[in-house]
Amino acid sequence: MKIATWLSTAAATISAALLAACDVAVQEIQPGLTTAAEVKARMGEPGFLHANSDGTVTWEYSRQPSGIHCYMITMGNNLIVEKLEQVLTEANLQRARAMAQAWDESAAVCMLNTASADKVTS
Repeated sequence: MKIATWLSTAAATISAALLAACDVAVQEIQPGLTTAAEVKARMGEPGFLHANSDGTVTWEYSRQPSGIHCYMITMGNNLIVEKLEQVLTEANLQRARAMAQAWDESAAVCMLNTASADKVTS
C-alpha cells in the first residue's frame, strides 16, 4: 500500500471515530440535569452562540461538512441544559426551502414594483 493511500485511509478512520465519539457525548447530555461545564467538557467549545430573546443562549455544534448533524443545545439562565435538538432533519430542511421560495417570490414582487415606480417617475 502506498504511503499516501495509507495516510488517507488512516485519516478517514480517525475522523470517523472522532465523529462517533461526538455523537456518544451528545447522548450523555440530559436536559434539566447536564450543566454548561459538562457540555463543554464532552463537546468542546461551541461553533456559534445564539442569544435568545428570553435570555437563554443556544450553543451550536455543527458536524459539517463531514457529518450529517447539527446539534443545538439551549442553556438556561442557570447554565443547565434546557433543550437539545439535532436540527438537520428533513422537516427543518423543507421549512427552510419554503422560506427561501417565499423570499424569492417576495423579492421578485419588490423588483417589479420598483421597476413600475421607476417608469412612473421617469
